[in-house]
Amino acid sequence: MVEQGKVVGILKNIAQVDISSNPNCGKCGGCITLSSGKRVLQAYNGVSAKVGDTVNVVVEGSKIKAGFFLYILPLISFFFFLILGMNIFHIKSEPVLALIGFGGMILTYLIISFFFHAPKIKNFVIEVVKKNK
Repeated sequence: MVEQGKVVGILKNIAQVDISSNPNCGKCGGCITLSSGKRVLQAYNGVSAKVGDTVNVVVEGSKIKAGFFLYILPLISFFFFLILGMNIFHIKSEPVLALIGFGGMILTYLIISFFFHAPKIKNFVIEVVKKNK
């Protein structure tokens, strides 16, 4: 995914890029919303962009990997906890087994969000489109 924005700040080798909001915002979790309402993404500044430059931000990442972590892994954990409740704890009540399965699925979502939701600066690469004079 490529987004265009303007560099609003530089901290060492990290560029802060103001990205205009679009329908895809919020899906990658990479932006920080400032008190002014601006969405700012932090990216590695390997191209020596300056404040005011217009840049393209390339978001690197696998959609298959994201789909696995968001859909497949929680589904697997649901069935794992369901079978765990049936075979290890010998629970026969279906509503209780369903709660155990959903509890395991929620636990998996919490673990995934804790370890993988924080945006990783190295996953965002910028390319200068227009230099500020």
